[in-house]
Amino acid sequence: MTVGQWLDEWLATYVEPRSRDGELAAVTVAGYRGHVRRYLKPELGTVELARLRPEDVTALYLKMGTPRDEGGYGLSVRTRELTHVTLRMALERAVALGHVERNVLVDGAGVDRPRVRRRRVTALERDEAVALLAALAADEQGGRRFFVPAVLALACGLRRGEVLALRVSDVTLPSRLRPRALGLLTVSRTWDRADDLRIGHAPVERYSIRDVPKSGRERYVDLPPEVVRVLREAIDERAGTRALAGRDWRTYGIRADGTRVEWGELLVSDGYGRPWWPDSFSSAWHQWCRRQGLRCRFHDLRATSGSVSLAAGTDPEAVSARLGHHSAAFFLEHYAKPMHSARVHDAGIMGELVADALDGHPGP
Repeated sequence: MTVGQWLDEWLATYVEPRSRDGELAAVTVAGYRGHVRRYLKPELGTVELARLRPEDVTALYLKMGTPRDEGGYGLSVRTRELTHVTLRMALERAVALGHVERNVLVDGAGVDRPRVRRRRVTALERDEAVALLAALAADEQGGRRFFVPAVLALACGLRRGEVLALRVSDVTLPSRLRPRALGLLTVSRTWDRADDLRIGHAPVERYSIRDVPKSGRERYVDLPPEVVRVLREAIDERAGTRALAGRDWRTYGIRADGTRVEWGELLVSDGYGRPWWPDSFSSAWHQWCRRQGLRCRFHDLRATSGSVSLAAGTDPEAVSARLGHHSAAFFLEHYAKPMHSARVHDAGIMGELVADALDGHPGP
């Protein structure tokens, strides 16, 4: 069996079915296919799988990074890193099935993983987050519609696709007679966008609901009374909007081929129950931030959520679970930005250490 033959079998047997079952995002699978089609099969496809050497893979990575005018692909480190991940997973499966004895991409086997320099985490300070929410709530001309999504991202740590796929039934609110009781949010699905150029540009053609969030498992988020109040008001307002829409209210869409896209009773929707499609949402968010003179991606609110909690002394495991990360280590590496208050507190502790030393041992 050649490397190319195995990659085709790996995609068809072990990757694409997971996409159909909702375990993998369509855009993720499209990325794997692209790496196989553009780089791995052209350069390594004819090599016998059992005879693949670390030198073969290293030569591929060098060619991918070499400028086009010098005979290479001229690709970024990030593309090389993602291609490495694709090949490593395929070889891991080959080892598990006994097709090869070892994975030449494991640590110490002789292939250096291309590593992109991680971008610094972008997160707001606590006061900046408070000001942002206040500005959204006060802006009836456009910002107000972002208020509930921003609360869900900041206070609950939801991703954009999770916010926009959230159903009313996913929100469990306590009795109005218990104003300080906690609510509960079930995060069990997200929007998935197909990365296929053959699909039309209409959102209903490109998007579908994936019943597993990015983390691969549903999670539960406790809602403080303040967030309960915001969501209760949003649900009440939504009920009035639905009554006005009447028969025009929609909980599904029809594609050109006749298939239905069921989205259900969304918490965040337009005046007729239809989704706020993720790409349109991001574009509108960017435009609002630009009018306000802000530089803040919607995804930055998740980093803000985790960083503010961490600065307040919350257990990293608890914060990681709320954000839906697979481990606290991943959260600390990629999402945790030291807040100013935490840095000041840390500096104070070090200052006390030096002061105690000087008090006991005065200088000359």
